[in-house]
Amino acid sequence: MKKWAAPLVPTVMPTLALILALTLAPTRAPALELDCAAGALRDLSVAAEPLPAAPAPAAQEAITLVATRGATAHLLVRGPILGSMDAPDVAIALSCTRKGMLATATITRSANYRGALRQNQNWLPSISLALIPQRPEMLFQARWEMRLSTGAMLDRAKTPPAFPARRYPISLTKTIIAPSAPAAPVAPAASR
Repeated sequence: MKKWAAPLVPTVMPTLALILALTLAPTRAPALELDCAAGALRDLSVAAEPLPAAPAPAAQEAITLVATRGATAHLLVRGPILGSMDAPDVAIALSCTRKGMLATATITRSANYRGALRQNQNWLPSISLALIPQRPEMLFQARWEMRLSTGAMLDRAKTPPAFPARRYPISLTKTIIAPSAPAAPVAPAASR
């Protein structure tokens, strides 16, 4: 994981850099596949989405089942509202649990941030993934953590301009029901 620190250039440059980062295509994580007893992860990408101009609720975190195709469930995991002081690179760690899978996403905030920014650009981190459940029900958990660029973990953080302070880590859970296989055709009964 690359370390991120606030650049020592005029305040327009960090904002411009963030806007450019937000317009780039999602980052596809190389070889992030995981096979667990309850299911398998086959695809994962991380993106930074600009926050819509309309007033946003304080909490955006959610796990949404976007689609099912065959035996694959496609999920979108949205994280907390972030700002220009937060690095768009989100570190992802995957692990198996007794009932499913856990994705831990770690956000890095600049240690130089002291509570206010002139030209803050709010955004949301999101993770898209494809899961293949191996059981009728699979539990998918997401955990959002925040650390400073110094490595210190945060248990509380506020995003300007007016979003309330949030407690970290933020934990989300979604039960994934395995898509059912199509029923086999019933053969007509043989006449006697």
